[in-house]
Amino acid sequence: MPFTVYDKKPNSIKFGTLYTAKIDVPYDDKKRTIRVWTPEGYNPKDKETRYKVIYMCDGQNLVDKYTSAFGEWDLDSVCHNLVKDGYEPFIIVGIDSPRNGKQRENELCTPIKTKKYKDGPDNPIGNLFADHLFDVVKPLIDENFNTLPDKENTGIGGSSMGGLMAFYCYAYKRDFVGFSLCFSPAFFLYHKEKFFSGLEKWKPNPKDYGKIFFFVGGKDFESLFVLRTTDMYRYLKNRGFKEDQIAFIFDSTKNHHESTWNQYAPNAFKFWLKKTK
Repeated sequence: MPFTVYDKKPNSIKFGTLYTAKIDVPYDDKKRTIRVWTPEGYNPKDKETRYKVIYMCDGQNLVDKYTSAFGEWDLDSVCHNLVKDGYEPFIIVGIDSPRNGKQRENELCTPIKTKKYKDGPDNPIGNLFADHLFDVVKPLIDENFNTLPDKENTGIGGSSMGGLMAFYCYAYKRDFVGFSLCFSPAFFLYHKEKFFSGLEKWKPNPKDYGKIFFFVGGKDFESLFVLRTTDMYRYLKNRGFKEDQIAFIFDSTKNHHESTWNQYAPNAFKFWLKKTK
């Protein structure tokens, strides 16, 4: 097994167990860290008990403030509390993003012409990231952990550029993805005309897609994300996506930060998970 228990000190992991491994990626000459968080009670030898899996962008920010750049989602605590409330436990797989901001933006942006922002993506390769995730990373996880590998039990999530990638995978990897957590997705990067013409060409059939959860705040920089996220939600509703398939939360008091996404992560996961008691 290429994964080892992460026991580096200090760390802020309160619940469950974190495993890590470094793997090659085809679009970077440096190895990338994969972080796999398993919930309390997970037993590697118990092959009968299997778990849903959500793949998350910016893995370094999910469960440990000491590896994060701006703060952590504290998802180990979120998941612990969800199980206490009677929801099924699940595995989180985090894919670390590059420390270079420009490289991260390119990696998590789809290959569609974007606005000419000074710091925006200049060479989007998000399709390569998505292909590697589902062709290489997911099989690796399914081989080494007790997962439920089917579409219904596989999710994808992220925030900002990661939220954009979570939507891309929902749209174009629909045979693999049964749930998408799109927090503050960076739809505003796209030219208005490109954004809407892309939607008109897409024409999704709701029965082919799983669940999707949108969140966006409205404070400071986060306000840039509101309009296009609202447009996307309305588009999907107009295409026939029902309330048990699509959800949207807008909180005008929240800014663009991991602490915000931590607060609303339980809402998103409850939309996906089943109650066990």
